[in-house]
Amino acid sequence: MSRIGASIAGFERVLLNNLARTDQAALTAALRLATGNKVNVPSDDPSAFAQLSWLEHRQSIVQDTKVNVDAAATIGAQAQLNLDTVRAEIVVIQNALLLDEDQSLTAEARVTNQLLIDAALKKIDVAAGSKISGKGFLDGSVDYRYAGKNALQIRNISVFALVETAISGSVGTAATQSVTRYTGTAGNVSGGDTSTFTLTGERGSASITTTGGETLAAVAARVNLESHKTGITAAVDGDNLDFTTVDYGDDATIAVAVTSGTFATSSVTTAADAIVTINGETIASRYVDGNTVTYARNGTHFKIEFVAGFTGSLDAFTISDQDVAKFALSTELNDQTSLAFSRVSTDSLGGLSGLLSDLASGGSLADLGTNTSQALRVVNEALAQLTLTDGQADSFADRTVASAATLLTNYDTNLSKSISAINDIDPNEENLLVAKNQALSANTVAALAVIQAQQTSVLGLLKLISGLK
Repeated sequence: MSRIGASIAGFERVLLNNLARTDQAALTAALRLATGNKVNVPSDDPSAFAQLSWLEHRQSIVQDTKVNVDAAATIGAQAQLNLDTVRAEIVVIQNALLLDEDQSLTAEARVTNQLLIDAALKKIDVAAGSKISGKGFLDGSVDYRYAGKNALQIRNISVFALVETAISGSVGTAATQSVTRYTGTAGNVSGGDTSTFTLTGERGSASITTTGGETLAAVAARVNLESHKTGITAAVDGDNLDFTTVDYGDDATIAVAVTSGTFATSSVTTAADAIVTINGETIASRYVDGNTVTYARNGTHFKIEFVAGFTGSLDAFTISDQDVAKFALSTELNDQTSLAFSRVSTDSLGGLSGLLSDLASGGSLADLGTNTSQALRVVNEALAQLTLTDGQADSFADRTVASAATLLTNYDTNLSKSISAINDIDPNEENLLVAKNQALSANTVAALAVIQAQQTSVLGLLKLISGLK
């Protein structure tokens, strides 16, 4: 009797073990269907679980970085938009001035145009001072800081990359302007010098006429009214009419081409670039334009403009990026991208001819008229300065940020594909496994029921044999 009992119990254990396995298999398949993942716990596949953990960690870093990139893209796009507004308003000012280029506007029209200029100047300052993500990006708030910089030596400096923070040097020779001279008689154009000539400078050319016997001052006034076209001004010194370039350096040239009559001139000074040493390095001439020097060495890149006429040792100063905006656009730790803008307000935009703020009512270049040509020079210089800032914004938004976004998107996609290849399930296969294992479990339960019935029958037979009821 014990032999029969042992045989039945052993078979029953096999069925019970099978039932446990099929139930677990059905549960595992059901869990995969519910989560959509093949590996839910380490015991499912220890190697795959470890690989998935690493991939998901990398993807989390990539997606966090993408959030930073999206924020940077928003800032870059808004900065571009604000700079476009500044440029558009400068063009409004330019157009208002061009209407009086030939001095033809009435006094009333000049008042009207001055009001247009004042309104445009205000809009420029509003755009420059507007906040982007709670911070002023175009009002100088995120610019580099300069400790010890002497404003009597340095007119302007723009930093593009910073490694060397301590700056020293000297200007051995200051940049010069070109000067060409006409000599008249008794403060007038000589009697036989009725002429027409083309005056050409670095910024362009204009046609000038002279009449024998007229004052040199009258000719100087006509030249100065065209100075925005040529980049050349004129001044009278006794019997001399001196033509002088607005700009400095090798490119600041003067050419007088007489097309009719007589007007003899001679060169007094030929412009030359400055000779500069920075941090022990004499800057090569190809990196010098007048008083402006481009320094690029050891990861540091900046452009510095010296005050006209300054020579001697430069007061040492330091550059700090403590206020510069920094963005984590890479998944690499401590890899940051800097964004710095100089101020683009009306009291900062301009050049050698003055600042945009000088064009406001009450300013030294207000009210059009004879101020128009110099005011147009200021506008042109402001546009050139703004182009540099535009380039920084475009480089950041359209190249640096856009490239980072593309790279991270592709990286994220590849990580998702790798995770899917390891962890994605086939729903049809998992449904079949659930059904199969549930059927096996049902069959096993049925088998156990049969065994239980057999055990009951055997027990009854034994009772009959032994005479028990």
